[in-house]
Amino acid sequence: MSFSSVAFTGRLSNLHQGFEELHEAASLNREPGYGSKTAREYVDRATNWIERHQDTPFFMYLHVFDPHSRYEPRSPYATMWSDAAGKERHEVDRTKGTDAAVIDFHKGRGLPYREDLERGGVDPKEWIDYEAGWYDGSIRGMDSELGRFLERIEELGLEDDVLFAFVSDHGDELQDHGGMWHGHSTYAELNQVPFVLYRPGVVPAGLQVKETVRNIDLMPTLLDLSGLDVPEYAQGQSLVPLMAATVEGGDVLASAAEKGWFPEAAVTEKNAHPDGENPKEFESYGLIANGWKIIHNVKGRGDKPEYELYDHAADPKDLSDVASSNPDMLDKLKVELQTWHNMVEQNQLPNDASPEAMTPDEAERLRSLGYIQ
Repeated sequence: MSFSSVAFTGRLSNLHQGFEELHEAASLNREPGYGSKTAREYVDRATNWIERHQDTPFFMYLHVFDPHSRYEPRSPYATMWSDAAGKERHEVDRTKGTDAAVIDFHKGRGLPYREDLERGGVDPKEWIDYEAGWYDGSIRGMDSELGRFLERIEELGLEDDVLFAFVSDHGDELQDHGGMWHGHSTYAELNQVPFVLYRPGVVPAGLQVKETVRNIDLMPTLLDLSGLDVPEYAQGQSLVPLMAATVEGGDVLASAAEKGWFPEAAVTEKNAHPDGENPKEFESYGLIANGWKIIHNVKGRGDKPEYELYDHAADPKDLSDVASSNPDMLDKLKVELQTWHNMVEQNQLPNDASPEAMTPDEAERLRSLGYIQ
């Protein structure tokens, strides 16, 4: 069963394959002004579906969209952290900021950057504090709906039988580095995301893994916890050994290595898209390894240096660039980032690839994903 709030997770990207039932975004009853708030309706549908299939093994993909622009949530969440009396002024200041924006994307999304607000004569801190209150309210509203979903699972007596994974594909910037939205940088506010696993008696309650892990580790982990084999071609690795080592304490990394888990660099990409948006020509890559983070701003840097370095363990929000005072670590991570680039290039299919130039297995896999006909 799959519930998709956006086109990216349905037929458009061929991610409908394998599901017996799919609810696409177009089936949602979008309320005017609350089109991004999808959790309430989809939780209603999801609980109804589970009630009808509670005696059958199932896999459900439940995609909700609530912490997404436009941020203003439904009542009562809209006024939990943003005063209702300030809404009119906030929207007037939004218009001032977007009218002063020099990039069309900012105008069209109604998401002015800090510099846009300053040009429009608006106090950036006051404006972003109000917008962040709506963002937090959207998260709180989503949390309530997912809580309702879990409560129904418990009422049906399925709590001990269902493995839950709560993850996000990205965060949103609220002018942490002067910008808004997502997909435009490799800073932490966009790539530090929730990764929560829950199953009583299987996942230890309250366990927190401090090591950096990646979204591509999710699939192998779910398979492992479900007693299913992990495909050899999976790029990620199961986190079960790391979880077990964390529970045991002591030298976690050494114990995890004995169990088959090894630290892997986490990579974030911002590719340049001449025909894309926000911003078109900016290209950047970020890599986290050994408690440090390097950012390589390749193209369209503006006032950014080519390389940035952050003490990820002490500065998880990427606020203090320490590249100049740590040249040896910077050089080491440059090599690691280049090694990753080399791996990607070596495994990349040629641009003129055709089914005839591939192995039958490669062609079938790409065909099943919709990349070739």
